[in-house]
Amino acid sequence: MLGLLLAIPIAASAAEQVDHYVWDISFMGMPLGSRELEITYERGARGMERVIRTTTTIDARPIDHDLQYQTKVAARAANEPAAFNVSVNRNGTTWGTEVRWAQSGIYLTKTDELGRANEQVLPNGTATLSSVDLFDPLSQVALTRYETVAILSAETGEVWTSRVRRTGPTEVLVAGTKLLTEGLILHAPWGREAYYYTADGIPVRYEYYVDGRLFEATLRELPPPGLDEMPVPTGVPQIVVVDL
Repeated sequence: MLGLLLAIPIAASAAEQVDHYVWDISFMGMPLGSRELEITYERGARGMERVIRTTTTIDARPIDHDLQYQTKVAARAANEPAAFNVSVNRNGTTWGTEVRWAQSGIYLTKTDELGRANEQVLPNGTATLSSVDLFDPLSQVALTRYETVAILSAETGEVWTSRVRRTGPTEVLVAGTKLLTEGLILHAPWGREAYYYTADGIPVRYEYYVDGRLFEATLRELPPPGLDEMPVPTGVPQIVVVDL
């Protein structure tokens, strides 16, 4: 099972780097929860691989909404969409989804609240990417590459299709600083979704509907500066002479 695979480190691999991001989730400015993402980069048999772990927690009772929600995702990706294992707990009911992408198809296992597993093999092309890939800055199936996508929901295992509408350069306020992002709009069955990415593929803000209510999530801290965001020196260039 993928869950077991993700729990066992690859032999002779070594962690190269760990990136950590936290988004604060709110409704009309009221804090309701967070999404925490950790990406570990490992050198394995397929080259550099990314191990992705995500925990999302929401408690919407402060807005008189009966929603207590938590998801835990363990995923691994290299040059293809991320294979993943996710567990979901909503108001005390738990279920899970496991996905593996292969040349012979998309292997999908759904486990219901009673622990019963239903395995399917979807034809390749049924889904372009999964909702896990939306948060992977180095994804080879990044949302910015497409005009139309079929997204496999990590939470439900269902596939939905949408055109990708671009809003153009959009400023997003993160930790008191305005960042220039590329805004992408999707139309899911439950409502509009929006993702705002930096030039390095980091979603600094996203918006989505839950039970008809628009939730917003914003990165808690500024992301690491990318190549295009490094400070540029001003003034007259100086010549430095070094003795040989």
